[in-house]
Amino acid sequence: MPPHQPPQPTPPPPPPPPFAAIASLDPDAMLATARAILEQSARLHDRLAATLTPETATFANLIRPLIDDANAAAAPLCMLGRLQAAASPHATVRAAAREVQKLADAAEDALFARADLAVLVAAVRRRVGLSSSSAAAAAALSSSGRGEDIGRGQECGPEERYLVEWLYGRFVRAGAVAAGDASVAARVCALRAEVRELCLAAVGALAEAEDGMWFTREELEGVPESGLSGLKMEKGGDTGGQSDRFWVPFRGAYDVNVLRDAVRPETRRKYDIASDRRFPENVGGLEKIIALRDEIARLLGYANHAGLAMEEKMSRSVDEVTSQLREIQQRLQPIHDLEIQRLQFLKLRHVSQQKGGRLDADDKKLYAWDWVFYASKQRAESYAIDAMKVAEYFEAAHTFARMLRVFERLFGLAFGEIETVTWHEDVRVYVVRDSESEGGAFLGYLYVELYNRPGKHQGDMHIPVQRGFVEASGLRHHPVSVLLCKFNRPAPAKPALLRYGQVITLFHELGHCIHNLVSRTKYGLPPPRDFVEIPSLVLEHWASVPEVLISLSKHYKGIKTGQTPDANRRIWDGTESESESLPRDLAESVARARSVNEAHIMLVMIHRALFDLTIHSPANHQAALEMDTTSLWNASQRDVVGVCVSEEPDEMSLAHGEFGHIFRKYDAGFFAYPMSAVWAADLFTHAFGDQPMDPEAGRSVSLTTRR
Repeated sequence: MPPHQPPQPTPPPPPPPPFAAIASLDPDAMLATARAILEQSARLHDRLAATLTPETATFANLIRPLIDDANAAAAPLCMLGRLQAAASPHATVRAAAREVQKLADAAEDALFARADLAVLVAAVRRRVGLSSSSAAAAAALSSSGRGEDIGRGQECGPEERYLVEWLYGRFVRAGAVAAGDASVAARVCALRAEVRELCLAAVGALAEAEDGMWFTREELEGVPESGLSGLKMEKGGDTGGQSDRFWVPFRGAYDVNVLRDAVRPETRRKYDIASDRRFPENVGGLEKIIALRDEIARLLGYANHAGLAMEEKMSRSVDEVTSQLREIQQRLQPIHDLEIQRLQFLKLRHVSQQKGGRLDADDKKLYAWDWVFYASKQRAESYAIDAMKVAEYFEAAHTFARMLRVFERLFGLAFGEIETVTWHEDVRVYVVRDSESEGGAFLGYLYVELYNRPGKHQGDMHIPVQRGFVEASGLRHHPVSVLLCKFNRPAPAKPALLRYGQVITLFHELGHCIHNLVSRTKYGLPPPRDFVEIPSLVLEHWASVPEVLISLSKHYKGIKTGQTPDANRRIWDGTESESESLPRDLAESVARARSVNEAHIMLVMIHRALFDLTIHSPANHQAALEMDTTSLWNASQRDVVGVCVSEEPDEMSLAHGEFGHIFRKYDAGFFAYPMSAVWAADLFTHAFGDQPMDPEAGRSVSLTTRR
């Protein structure tokens, strides 16, 4: 027998990305750096077009250089653009970052508008066995084997075929393959530049808004004092009956939820209507965007923009998706009717007690601004759940650290925190590997910034700074994921506690990170929009497992220094006590309560998805030009969601003006959320059954995702 070989030391990971260097650039340097990257790419494109012909172009000398260059540019452009726009504390830097995004998008449009390169890609497409027939191409994509001339004798496998078809599709959808009309690509490029300007303006308005409303202390009856204490206040006069006033921002005050806590219905009504009407300029911009997108689609031979957008998705047609959404809506409607009846009963009982039984017509209706208030009461009464008491068991940093352990156990991963310079002192950095039992291979880097701060994106999001890919030389570049959250920052005597909904959100967004990090992609292509939400929605299901909730939890007073990644920054004064996890009976109640009003949550998503598809599939271009999105939004809300809204013309909802997804490349794609929720539920049930913490099932799901 050969002598026993000692275990080999784990090789060190490659250097982390230069986030600190990027963050140190001023706006002019950011733009200069981005232009230099894009100009280098443009020179490559010119050289390929000048030196290759349809007869000489191969996968190796055309496709490979194009994708390697795009992958090399992606990470620095993402750090300069999307990340800085979301994370920089400086408004001038965020504005410059949006300009970087504009430059990068314009350069991408210019690339795919090039007819000279399109001809070369089409030649390689034929050479590797992909015909002009979409059905034949789909069959070829699923097969392996060799193309006639992929270059250097390389095997033309499914990933190579998919890459060629993906690139060719981008040229087609840019107009570069339009038969006999070279002007189409130029017109499409110009129209897309207009769309880009309007979308970035809308995104900028959403990102930079710092608006809110003044309310008196009496109007905020029911809102906890702990929340009011963190708000800006104007002191009322000592005489004359003037009351203290509090400034309630529409976002950023996470301890204050007017719709959930304010007892007075008029307060909730005023807040809800004002919140929904914050961005009228975005509504006007959206209607221009719709007309421009429709013109582009018709120039390219599509019936509408939704049909064009469907080309890059797994779903086959707008009609198919719409039919599926309507079927889900119909199946959920009886359940939703019961949900509404239960909340109406709660409202009648509550208002009757307040008014001594004297009810008017409005008291018998369930309005949009009533839903959160009475749903919260329902959870408290039916499941004995005090949301703030539950939150005491989910301190943000501790919960995150425990969540990583869940993923380690399920998916055979290992997270090791390292010290490195980043864009902000709050950021924590993890080296992600396979576990030792799985070989210990390096997978990528995870950057996490949990706490809210001025200038930071006011949402929870995953940014895939780099997708994994392999260069032509064989060198693998590993994924880099950034997780940005907006959790309350710890303060003296005030730990950062997560409500249950935020725990679910953390599972979801961290799920996007894990999906990127474990993917063993060869060419770094993004997954289709209607697939990308499925892994994250699967992971949300673990927030409904009592054992998982218990494992994540610990009462914040029992968390001692050194037990969380943020322990050295812990600045609240909590009395230390014995370790205490969430009691099992409470964990079971929280898990059961998650399914309460779930039909309503799904129907809200379906309403948004149907609205998104409707505005992007007008019958003709004139209909796109004349579209009244406000009427469509409110009609869809009444039809699908079913709660009452104000009928006053100057109080109609303009919430589609802050529907950020349709400005951020999810246009005609929001259906991915409700559809993926259905697929994710099926996948979770099929893979895990009644054993949600089964590591073998977790490894199976992980391996499927990696492929």
